[in-house]
Amino acid sequence: MFGNQIVHKGNIMLTCSMSYTKKSPKGTLSLGFFSPSELLFSDAICNGAKIQLINESEEKIENLFYYVDYEVYDSKEQIPDDLGRFHATWNRENPCEKVVYNSDIENPAPWDLPGKNTTGDENYVILNAEGKGHYVGCVLNIDNFDASNQEYTWPGEGDDMFFIDGEECTIPS
Repeated sequence: MFGNQIVHKGNIMLTCSMSYTKKSPKGTLSLGFFSPSELLFSDAICNGAKIQLINESEEKIENLFYYVDYEVYDSKEQIPDDLGRFHATWNRENPCEKVVYNSDIENPAPWDLPGKNTTGDENYVILNAEGKGHYVGCVLNIDNFDASNQEYTWPGEGDDMFFIDGEECTIPS
């Protein structure tokens, strides 16, 4: 989930923090927006924008406050032709397909995986895109539903890997 708010002319701030707590019989939901300067994006929303807040819990949200701040330009001529567009996407794989590795170790811990995977095979793909652009980041949440080994409940996250224009894997250090 993200929030967006224009904080300077031609910039959009895209951050959101969300928490859900069970402090009252109906619970509370709070969305907090903030504006760190390193998260400002220029964007021209020429065709409109859509922001969705979806409650997937069983609890009713009794109160919700939101605020959207934006600027309207007199004409498209005021927007530079080479100005990039901001794209955001939301995805869920629930449940993710479990990858089972053969191991010579009896009752292996989840981190006892064979070798290194630098090909991207059997990994969760966050973004598959083509063309010019900048990857800014993501929020990745993992719930380990595999209760087959209660001694180890590690979710199995790994390194971010980038495959750019068919090149070999690059793992940020």
